[in-house]
Amino acid sequence: MITVRRSELRKLIERHIAALLREIKIYGRILGDLGIRVVDIHAGGGTPSLVPVRYWRVILEKLDEYFKVPKGIAIEANPEDLADEARVYDLAEAA
Repeated sequence: MITVRRSELRKLIERHIAALLREIKIYGRILGDLGIRVVDIHAGGGTPSLVPVRYWRVILEKLDEYFKVPKGIAIEANPEDLADEARVYDLAEAA
């Protein structure tokens, strides 16, 4: 098992999200004129439920900017990651 300090984890998440946002922008520009419609968004693998809610808002806004996505997202989660009821509501609100 690899242990990562919280400050390192935050930096890793921020770098990953920044790369994801750049990728969304690139594909948005490449595919923008094709009229591609996103019907569902699913996030899985690597426990995406651990990503802070504020990043999900940014990701969904960027997707909507380029692909006019529907409201909502399915996020894979371990049950223990959702033990905090407030976090569940925050995730639901972000989607």
